[in-house]
Amino acid sequence: MEPTPRRTKADPGTPSAPARQNFTLDTLRYQYERGNTSGVPGSVNAKVTDRLILESLASWDAAVSRLLKDANEIITSLINQSIDNVLKNLHLTEFYSRTKEELLAFVARLMHDEGDRLKHLLSCEQEKPIVTHSNWATLRNATLRTLQTQRNTQRVNEHFDTLEAYPKAKITPADKRAEKANDAAWLSQNLGMDDYTTEVDSLATIMCYYENAVMCFVNTAAKSLEFGVLRPLRNDIAQTLRDGLNAGDPAVCAQLLAEDPDRERERLGLLSEKGKLDQAMAKIGELQN
Repeated sequence: MEPTPRRTKADPGTPSAPARQNFTLDTLRYQYERGNTSGVPGSVNAKVTDRLILESLASWDAAVSRLLKDANEIITSLINQSIDNVLKNLHLTEFYSRTKEELLAFVARLMHDEGDRLKHLLSCEQEKPIVTHSNWATLRNATLRTLQTQRNTQRVNEHFDTLEAYPKAKITPADKRAEKANDAAWLSQNLGMDDYTTEVDSLATIMCYYENAVMCFVNTAAKSLEFGVLRPLRNDIAQTLRDGLNAGDPAVCAQLLAEDPDRERERLGLLSEKGKLDQAMAKIGELQN
């Protein structure tokens, strides 16, 4: 009998949840047999459970790196679009290029610090499994019931699949199979005790811990990005530009707003010609008077 692979569950929300670890009941049995230090067959070493929990969190390193990369690309794109929209009439000036430079550097600093924070939080998660919430037993029992239901269904299907493998065997409908899977007395009488009871029970602990850890970490990551990156972008951009561009110096501001040398010379020439034209028009006005 080959048990169906069991998977830990991850929250599908935003940020994207880490990839899930695959487990089979046979793999769990092998791990617990190797980690059995008591000498009593079938005993469960809690250290093995902790190790398996931490192994299920190993894929989070790549997930956090991907989250930071995606967040940086999205925010950088939005900054570029905003600058292009707001300063579209100044795109030939140093003010445009320096504004983009200062804001992208600001984003880079924020994302660097955010990366350090999230990686620190990830290291905390991967150090040791710790349960702090008061409803752990309720959550774990609910996970265990789900796994037991799935396991009973699998055992019943395997039982009838074996019987129906013979020629001209009577086929048991799916609804009848489901009925048997929910009949504890029938299961006990016809299938006996499940050989994988211990592994299913341990898997409930691993899956429940993983599911709750994912939900907590994803929520924490979203809050950290909001406070550490988006909040400064909303509140501190003006001051960042004032400081970075030295906007309090009129000479610097004039230089920033000047266009490239050729265009600036052309602009000044046109202003000079316009001044001469204004003077000529004034003289004409005097003649008319």
